[in-house]
Amino acid sequence: MSTARCRGVHAVVSSAKDKASQQAIAEATAVAEAVTLARDLVNTPAGDLPPAELAARAQAAGRKVGLDVEVLDEKALAKAGFGGVLGVGGGSSRPPRLVRLHYKPSDPRPGLPWWARESRSTPAAFQSSRPTTCMR
Repeated sequence: MSTARCRGVHAVVSSAKDKASQQAIAEATAVAEAVTLARDLVNTPAGDLPPAELAARAQAAGRKVGLDVEVLDEKALAKAGFGGVLGVGGGSSRPPRLVRLHYKPSDPRPGLPWWARESRSTPAAFQSSRPTTCMR
């Protein structure tokens, strides 16, 4: 098996045809693409990636993989009580945005480590309805 990356595209070449190998390749490709996206967003200077553009890219990436995406603009931030974000963003010509990505797995158990899968109940961490929040 070999891997290659050209212009942000990941390719995995394998002679394996079984379902488990194909699933592993698909998962590895998804992780590699997500890591590359995160690195690109983090390493882009804030002057080159304003909050609205970051929110648009996050929204596109999240929807592509089936996440519920919520982007809060200045009005929504004020309504939700994000005074600190508004205070910091108020010093910029580019208004702040907050992106919430919501993931609701149909079955959270398969991705858990072996010791958690042996448990008969779903861990409390997977019962939380709190969204993961990313700010810039």
